[in-house]
Amino acid sequence: MYAGHHLFTLRGTLGGAATGADMWQIGIRCENVGAVGGSPPPQAAADKCRTAFNVFMAASAISNAVRFEEVRASTIGPDGKQVLGGTTTVSANPVPVVGPAATNYHPWSVACVVTLDALGARGGRFGRVYLPPFGTAVDIQGRFAAGVAQGTADNFATFLRNGFGVTEGFDYKPVVASRRFATNRPILRVRVGNVLDTQRRRDNRLVEVYSNATV
Repeated sequence: MYAGHHLFTLRGTLGGAATGADMWQIGIRCENVGAVGGSPPPQAAADKCRTAFNVFMAASAISNAVRFEEVRASTIGPDGKQVLGGTTTVSANPVPVVGPAATNYHPWSVACVVTLDALGARGGRFGRVYLPPFGTAVDIQGRFAAGVAQGTADNFATFLRNGFGVTEGFDYKPVVASRRFATNRPILRVRVGNVLDTQRRRDNRLVEVYSNATV
């Protein structure tokens, strides 16, 4: 069972096309210190999150095949689902924001991972975010530059600081929400490694085509 919280879902498309393209999305869970539960976050809160992620995109190594289109903010109940009868606040970019990296495209089935760390005791301490595909050089061992990892960590921490917080009297604190422990623990640190992780869902969807040769 979850403790009551709000979910800000950031989403867009892959492939540089608005229609018929694959979707990507990441979620940031927040405890509303002003009033947990009830109505969804106000429009100003969703707009603030979207604006801060636009800044993150511009400073990132995200591929220019990635389009960031909107934020959807809703209230999550103890079952981990949107509260019954609840509404969703949507904040859309008038024009989708495109990632800046134009070379060294990564496959869509791999991702740079941001670990969300609440520090302290381990129970309900960690969360993960799989960022949309990067465009940055990877060495023969599969590592990208440590400077890219540090820049991603710094910029994502800035996004969490600037994209949430006090809005219209409510205070949205990014948290690690644990179903097992029914806790919302504030995110105090983010960590980014310089080795890409495989997204199994996308990897499993790749249709492998075999070629044969007679001996």
